[in-house]
Amino acid sequence: MWSRLALAGAIFLVFAASLFVDVRAPRRRASPGGQLASVGQLPVAEGGGDIFLEAATALDLAPRRNWQTANFETLSRAAVAVLLARGERKNDRILLQKNLLERVPIASITKLMTAIVALDYDEALPFAEPAVISRQAATTEGQSAGLMMGERLAAQDLLGLMLVASANDAAVALAEHVGQVVARPGEDSVAAFVRLMNDHSRMLGLTDTSFANPAGLDDPNNYSTAADLVELVKISRQYPAIWAELAKSSLDIASLEGRKHHVQSTDDLLGVLPGFEGGKTGFTSEAGGSMVAVTRIGPHGEEVVTVVLGSADRFGETRRLIEWLGQAYLW
Repeated sequence: MWSRLALAGAIFLVFAASLFVDVRAPRRRASPGGQLASVGQLPVAEGGGDIFLEAATALDLAPRRNWQTANFETLSRAAVAVLLARGERKNDRILLQKNLLERVPIASITKLMTAIVALDYDEALPFAEPAVISRQAATTEGQSAGLMMGERLAAQDLLGLMLVASANDAAVALAEHVGQVVARPGEDSVAAFVRLMNDHSRMLGLTDTSFANPAGLDDPNNYSTAADLVELVKISRQYPAIWAELAKSSLDIASLEGRKHHVQSTDDLLGVLPGFEGGKTGFTSEAGGSMVAVTRIGPHGEEVVTVVLGSADRFGETRRLIEWLGQAYLW
């Protein structure tokens, strides 16, 4: 009896002070299954001057750490790998982290929230209704799908261009298309859309996230943390349309005028790594290279979210991290 009480007490000490994020999904969406435990309550190991989390190894929960594999070292500004809840494992597990709670620019990872907001308002503004490309959208700086002022595209096609090619012109056009319906008197359509993005962030409990534009262009008020981005990825997984687009290596669409647009995915890891289901890339001069990804690891296909922020080699870092996870844990 006393041994059972001691075990219960040990488990309580590990988890009692854990911080859980209460996620309420937007509108019709159900909440993600797992919650992200806080950094301070789980064992840590040091490596290369950075502190990385080895989650729940003391509790003998699979997957267990394989200590024959050295700790992962990264020059990225922030990074995290999280094993998502499944079956009897009710909570997410942090397998590795660096600067989990540091607010940093996130570049085009912003477009995940742009997609979520647009899809949540598709009842108010059906995606079958065409969007007219404005001068503002057509001349948006950065990554582009080559949209021309005045051409008309289905909103669903804008979503695809934005996610596959990370096209900023498509992101702004989509924001205008939705924003014009929800804008308050005198409010700009893009500003109205960004307001919805921030409303969603607050509703979803993303307390360290702020959006300033739908494309992720550099702005002091466009930032997030690795921890919040894990939650954003989890929420986005409830939108099959988002991940269907992120899984495409290329996309061909045509405007209503017949003008063709061919784009390639910005994700260099598609079709390269076993179990890799896709991800969202980002790059700006201030943010550096960034990437969030979802990969199935191990014989049971465990779902792992990885986040790499502020990297000089976002694809190399993400690939090394995923490969390290396969070796550093016994799945």
